[in-house]
Amino acid sequence: MIPVLDNNGYHTGYVDYTDNLDVSNDVAHTQVDVGTDPHKGLSKLRDDYVLIEWDRWSGMTARTVDKKTAAQEIALSGHLILFETFPDLIPHLLLSG
Repeated sequence: MIPVLDNNGYHTGYVDYTDNLDVSNDVAHTQVDVGTDPHKGLSKLRDDYVLIEWDRWSGMTARTVDKKTAAQEIALSGHLILFETFPDLIPHLLLSG
């Protein structure tokens, strides 16, 4: 379990580790192995979305993010299937400009 911090740095709970936003190709995994490209994951804690990031040099962090940021992270990862898991994020992607 990973402790989650809100935007003010306060502990708000725990989430399980996930790397569902990782880019899955050989280049990305090579970069992760040397610590230059972080693992990323998106989870949900009650009503908040949680962005999990990990790399060899900085360690692991989990922080709450707004719906627009969560939607953008899914789009940037290319794992659009995650919108099936988090369907309430779709309007936030469509409205972000």
